[in-house]
Amino acid sequence: MGHSTNYTGKIRITNLDLEKVRQLKKFLGANKHDLVKDGILTEDQASSLRYSYLFDMELDEDMTALQWNGSCETNELETWLILVRGLCELEYQEGDSILCQGEAPEDRYVIIVEGGCVNVRSGAAEACGTEVFVCQGHYYDEYELGGVFASKEDAEDYCTKRNDETDQYSLTWDVSSRTLS
Repeated sequence: MGHSTNYTGKIRITNLDLEKVRQLKKFLGANKHDLVKDGILTEDQASSLRYSYLFDMELDEDMTALQWNGSCETNELETWLILVRGLCELEYQEGDSILCQGEAPEDRYVIIVEGGCVNVRSGAAEACGTEVFVCQGHYYDEYELGGVFASKEDAEDYCTKRNDETDQYSLTWDVSSRTLS
């Protein structure tokens, strides 16, 4: 996964209450080194996150689920989800998943909650047959992947924003639908 990986989906928390929200907010967007300084993480826990410094998740607008916060260079999201689940005593909704899509179509995997555990399935095998919406920019015969989204509305919003940003470069962004295979 590279700089332009997109994470689509949510992991719902089934036992979320006010105290758990308070605990969880300490982690959202936090740097692992700051969490060690504040005594929230141990050095060993922080070192389990070899390539990741930030927990790039946020609560959704209903405050019932974790979703990606849009940060670039997100890494080891599954490790963060496991760590935070244990430290905050969270219970994740069985079957919830997050699709992780890199720049190349084959560069994808799924983080899925199964049997009470957070698992990773490379190649997004469980997502086969799932329709996704791709925002792609094109300039003559060159293409740039903008993102993969679960809903057409999200993809269209992103493409509209990118069209506004890149108007002067004659780079056009549009949405297409694909079924994962």
